[in-house]
Amino acid sequence: MSVGVLLMTHEAVGQALVSAARHVMPKLPLTVDAVEVPPGADPDIMRSLTAKHARELDTGDGVLVLADLY
Repeated sequence: MSVGVLLMTHEAVGQALVSAARHVMPKLPLTVDAVEVPPGADPDIMRSLTAKHARELDTGDGVLVLADLY
């Protein structure tokens, strides 16, 4: 089983978390990506972008989306 992990976070948080994880574990056991939402971003555009990233991460076993915002 290989579930993708998508972080949907405030700007600069997602990539920092991925970077910190790679610092501790250079080869992550799951595919991870981050979508960072800048202040004032259009919700429709961000939903579309997040869905695109989720589809790219899904290899058939699904994607776990972790968010620090609505």
